[in-house]
Amino acid sequence: MTNHDPQHLSFSQAQGYEALPQPLRLEELTREARVGIWNILYEAVDYELRGFESHPLWTPLFRAVYADFLHLPLDSWEGTRSILTGEVRNIIIHGDFNWVFDLLTFILRDTHCPYDLKLGMAVIFEKFQLAYSLDMSDPPTIYPVSTPEEGNALIQSLEDLSERGLVGAREHLRQAANCISQEDWAGAIRESIHAVESVACQIAPGTKTLGEALKVLKQSGLLEHPALEQGFDKIYGYTNDERGIRHALLDQSSADVGIDEALFMFGACASFASYLSRKQSSV
Repeated sequence: MTNHDPQHLSFSQAQGYEALPQPLRLEELTREARVGIWNILYEAVDYELRGFESHPLWTPLFRAVYADFLHLPLDSWEGTRSILTGEVRNIIIHGDFNWVFDLLTFILRDTHCPYDLKLGMAVIFEKFQLAYSLDMSDPPTIYPVSTPEEGNALIQSLEDLSERGLVGAREHLRQAANCISQEDWAGAIRESIHAVESVACQIAPGTKTLGEALKVLKQSGLLEHPALEQGFDKIYGYTNDERGIRHALLDQSSADVGIDEALFMFGACASFASYLSRKQSSV
């Protein structure tokens, strides 16, 4: 159930004349959200173009968008405002949702992109209840989530992994998110499990698989409750048994998994990897 702040509801919504806003599903990007994204970007760039910023940021960034994202020849470049109100606006307002996110990711990861824009975009994602969260750490990444609570938990997990230097696990989670955006459900599950395996094997030296690491961690006292170790051991066993997930190169048949399984494993593995990293740092 979604809690709605009465202060943020319109009169019609508060009085029951219009339906309350609902969290969006994956692959949904409403016109209101698109306009919100566009307005944040336009205001940031327009501020500089009107001469209020003495250290230009956007010209090199949008030249990179022009040449490296849109793959257009630089001899036809007509300036930042032209591409902003032309190709960039058209993608955000009318483009496929994944192309919008591809563009945002490209812009937010550019070295010239200011932090304020990243923060503004994160606010937009939350305001319009997108089924995605924006992680602003390096590199900024858009992650799929089912609820705002899951989004907050995911961002906290990513921060935990970064703070403890577990970059391998964080990269596996980023790849899992990319797989979900490409509807590669088996790949998402595989990368999610690899994130946990990366953490577990790092804090259980000498182990090569998650199954081995879980046994060592249990013996060392890091997994205090046997049900926790058994639960994740069973999930690990599921990914080994389900054809095509863990051993895709050996078995080319399609794994019998979908978006629900992929999202569950993505969230569960992010949380468990974070849990292991915190337990390890507390001993």
